Amino acid sequence: MAARVPSTGLCLAEVSQTEPRGVKRGEVLSAGDAADCNVYARTLGRELLGCDIQVQIARESDWPYGATYGRGTLTFNLAKCGHRFFDNGVTDDVNRALIHEFGHHYESDHLSEGYYRSLSDLGARLARLALTKPELFS
Repeated sequence: MAARVPSTGLCLAEVSQTEPRGVKRGEVLSAGDAADCNVYARTLGRELLGCDIQVQIARESDWPYGATYGRGTLTFNLAKCGHRFFDNGVTDDVNRALIHEFGHHYESDHLSEGYYRSLSDLGARLARLALTKPELFS
């Protein structure tokens, strides 16, 4: 389970994260869709995880992931997911990535029952959120 850091309100997941070298904290790729994805990811973090998260962009071609989450930070790796990932704003691909990464808020092991349950729970909560707060999705 994640713990809240009292002074910041951020959540710390009980997983370690190796931070890529090319991180640009709070970087906005454009005034358009990437910024929308950043705001959307932070909003969903608050709504689904119950805490504020940080979103950052990395450009690390040697880093094997398109995105990662740990210690209250979601990192998109532009070198792997590419600009096209952000071109259409919030898409099914964005939602899939967020559900997958937010699952690590609760469990780091992709093969565990806990991770599977967290993904199912996050998907159910995302659907409920769309029905009860549709303004977050427009």
